[in-house]
Amino acid sequence: LNHRLVGYITKEGVEKWAHENFVNNTFRSTPYLTSDGNLVVIENLNEQNTNHGLTVTKYNTLGVKLWSYNYNLQNVLYVHAVATDDGGIILTNSYYLLSIDINGSINWGKFMSNIDDSVTELIKNNNEFWCVGSIFESGKRKFRAMLMDSSGNISKSWLIALNDIEF
Repeated sequence: LNHRLVGYITKEGVEKWAHENFVNNTFRSTPYLTSDGNLVVIENLNEQNTNHGLTVTKYNTLGVKLWSYNYNLQNVLYVHAVATDDGGIILTNSYYLLSIDINGSINWGKFMSNIDDSVTELIKNNNEFWCVGSIFESGKRKFRAMLMDSSGNISKSWLIALNDIEF
């Protein structure tokens, strides 16, 4: 059982709220602000050193827990997420993208078959999302950059080879 402190401190350093939570077997907690002004905390689930997905918990601006759900995603190590305009989030896990709406329901999930290592970054720019990952081909690490819409549809994709890096 892990003890977590979740809170909100203003840029002036004033504590608005703080709550203690007890979360079973999680690690790598990562907070994200959503476009509706609320806080989402993403945590990896871990049972006997085997990853079994994510717990995502959303708090409102007063610190009241709105919802908390587990999502069964395998091989979770690092998670990146960006807020969507509708109060939801899109998060990455290894080669998988998951879109969650404002209430924690899954909008869509997408396996990134053109990335064989992991998605290393997810960035929002206006209504588009940049997804960057890597592949290993012919002894060289190459990076894949993709431009996507909010439904995970890829509109453009680039493969960037770093010719001088060998593994």
